[in-house]
Amino acid sequence: MSKLNEEGLKKQIREKKFDRLYLLYGTEDFLKQHYASLIPQKIIKPDFEAFNLHKLDGKSTSLEEIADCVSFLPLSGEYSCTVVYDMLLSDLIPDRTARQNDEEVPEETQESPKDFGQKFDTFLEIISDIPEGSVLIFWLDTIRVDEKNFKWRKIISAFDKYGSAVNLSSRSLSNLVKLLCETAAKKGCALDRADASYMVNIVGDDMGTLKNELEKLCLYREGGKLSRADIENTVIFSAQANVFTLADLIIRGKADEAFALLSLLLKQKGEPIQILATLVITYVDMYRVKAAIHSGLKYSDVAEYFKDYKGTKMFRLEKAASLSKKYSLAQLRYAISLLSEADIKLKSTRIEGKTILELLIINLLRIS
Repeated sequence: MSKLNEEGLKKQIREKKFDRLYLLYGTEDFLKQHYASLIPQKIIKPDFEAFNLHKLDGKSTSLEEIADCVSFLPLSGEYSCTVVYDMLLSDLIPDRTARQNDEEVPEETQESPKDFGQKFDTFLEIISDIPEGSVLIFWLDTIRVDEKNFKWRKIISAFDKYGSAVNLSSRSLSNLVKLLCETAAKKGCALDRADASYMVNIVGDDMGTLKNELEKLCLYREGGKLSRADIENTVIFSAQANVFTLADLIIRGKADEAFALLSLLLKQKGEPIQILATLVITYVDMYRVKAAIHSGLKYSDVAEYFKDYKGTKMFRLEKAASLSKKYSLAQLRYAISLLSEADIKLKSTRIEGKTILELLIINLLRIS
């Protein structure tokens, strides 16, 4: 089957023409949860959920249990649906790197390639033979997928062959601004694009959080125009998300927006040393990725040398790979030296923290 994106998934739902198999993955948790709930709602009548909807915890369920649920015929309806939550599908495929170096995997935990192969073969048998009237959804909530990793490439390819793998990642700023303005209008409020953009900057780009904050804002105003002051008085300020946004603005050369956000961070009692520490994370990530690529490695290989990126934090490397494209290795070294100098000044001088950070941003913008 051809690759399915979110628009294609929406079309399937509107037309009620569903695939038998879905993999919902990506960085936008709100969208994954939304579609993992919406698809079953659209294909199963509420009165028959107890019979036709099967929910399994992927951390503890077996392939045999999944196969059993998929084989159940729908009771008094067109579909039955099985939703598997957070199953680490990559464990079904042999770790070739680990098997080439036994020291990386404790001997007692190793399985033979044949056993691992049998697991994946069993999995392929299940997803390739889903009966008509049955829909199987794998919802990866906390599990991050590295599309450049050979295991995940193979898994995504299998889903695309027998159903659909849908990457639901964070939306662009313009998309989020449009969504906020349209949602506010539906609730009887008016939100202009500049203030919607400001709201994304101070809340972050998590759609679930934005949705909750907008609902609270509309209840506070009870209709009418939503002002910048309303946003500042009502919306919960996400300090860490905003410092990461500050780094993005600096890298993109958005000077006015960067200084406005810094002012807001300090106004909200953000500590200069904490703001600097989060900026350091972004630039160190970019430097490590750039150095890896310069050495002939992939950006994902950085995780093998630093423990910072285990689990869900792998997405930082993917973002760093994108952001670092505009810089040379020498420029990133210089940026880190500027960050180091600012750190020393914050800890050893009486210069106001705001002044140190403003001078730092000016110098980082010059690199951009």
